[in-house]
Formats: sequence, structure tokens, C-alpha cells
Amino acid sequence: MQKKNIMKKIVQSMLNKSNSIKLKSPKNKKELEDYFYFRWYYLRRKFSKNIESAKDDLENNCHHIMALYNNKIVGVGRVHSVDKNTSQIRYMAVGGNMRLNGVGTKILKDLINKATLSNKKKVILHSRENAIDFYKKNGFILIEKSHKIFNSIQHFLMEKAI
Repeated sequence: MQKKNIMKKIVQSMLNKSNSIKLKSPKNKKELEDYFYFRWYYLRRKFSKNIESAKDDLENNCHHIMALYNNKIVGVGRVHSVDKNTSQIRYMAVGGNMRLNGVGTKILKDLINKATLSNKKKVILHSRENAIDFYKKNGFILIEKSHKIFNSIQHFLMEKAI
């Protein structure tokens, strides 16, 4: 009985965190700086000291989203148009202590919704190996092994019809 109560408290705590997550697009210079720093910190800092390594030439033509918990960024993601029928999700990251709390799923749903509103037929992304199951749980299918970044992080092309 005690084990059941502990599990119930853990699940309730997770639900409370998930319900407290607010999604927001960065709107000003400070928010954008914080957004890019978070992206670099969780995706690139082990491989590059340069924060610019977490940016590309499409930043001004994207939908950026950040998840906030207690007014702190706990996750980020971005979607951009590839062609008439396809959008691509990139640079998704959730802070380690917030993983498994629904943050990534909230971000992903927002990005997919943005692609849907743009009349896209599918969304693609290049997943790191440790995130493949997360994307599969959210309806993506694994297509093929794709590229490596920093000669060490293998990525896999995945897609989802929308």
C-alpha cells in the first residue's frame, strides 16, 4: 500500500509540472538570447564553445517555441518550411530535470500544429539515437540513418504525416 501511495504522489507531481508548463515564442532580444543559450547548452556545449553553433541561416524564417516552468526555460524547439508540403523540426531540447514530464510532447505538438496551420502534409526531423523512441511515441516513423554532427552524434531521419 505504501508503494502505491508513493507512485501516486510521483505521478501527481509530474502532472502538476506538466500542467504548469507554459509555451511561448521568444519576443525580445533577452528572450531570444536565453532561448539560443538554452539550445546551445543542451545540444552543443559538449562539442563547441561557440553558441553560434546552435544557430543556422534560417533563424529568421522559423517558428521558435520555448517551454517555461516557473518563468525559466525548460525546453525549446523550432519548425521551419522545407518545401510546399514539408516542414522540419530542429533543435528540440528539454532540460534534464524536466524530461519525462510531458515538456517535449507539448513542444512537439505546438511545432506540428504550426506546420499543420501552414497546410503542410508532413513533418520531418533528424533525431539523435536516444530520442528515437520519444518521436515514435509521438507518431513519427524512422526512415533511415542520416548525418552525424561533430563527427560523433549520429542522427536518424524521421517523419510524420499530418
